[in-house]
Amino acid sequence: MTSLGSFWSDSAINVNGRAALCGSISGYNNETPAPGPRNLSKLVGWRLRLEGFLVLDHYDLLGQFRAEVGPWIRDGELKYQETVVEGFENTPQAFIDMLAGANTGKMLVKL
Repeated sequence: MTSLGSFWSDSAINVNGRAALCGSISGYNNETPAPGPRNLSKLVGWRLRLEGFLVLDHYDLLGQFRAEVGPWIRDGELKYQETVVEGFENTPQAFIDMLAGANTGKMLVKL
């Protein structure tokens, strides 16, 4: 099986590029499972499509989002959680905690 490390390098695939997935014969007779997710063959069998996205891909909808969601937040219909850490001096630990998943919702540092 080809190493995906070289496949995912910056020069091997472009933004919005496509990669075809077909079969997994190279792993049929493995005595131990290959590292990584164990069910990738289902991508082929179920003909799944995976697509990454960034919120900036939909920046043109920001006005509509604010008009629709803003009142829900203001009226308490949409609730959210965030972790607030007090003090600039605690920024490094807040960052470490965020990377470790110690926050709930958005991690904020109050200055």
